[in-house]
Amino acid sequence: MVVWIEDLILQPHPAAYDLCAAHAERLAVPIGWTKEDLRVVPPPVTPIRPGLDGWTGDASGAQASGA
Repeated sequence: MVVWIEDLILQPHPAAYDLCAAHAERLAVPIGWTKEDLRVVPPPVTPIRPGLDGWTGDASGAQASGA
């Protein structure tokens, strides 16, 4: 069994589902299945949650103001 990830098409098809890039990258298939990414150029994925270095502000300052 195979799951194909393809580029979006202009005309929707009743047996196909549209996924954003982040969900297409995170898609997990059942045991025994394979996932084939057939997109011409997979789009860059924006992280759903920023890493610790992505947060702005000082966490220690937030603790001090709450004390």
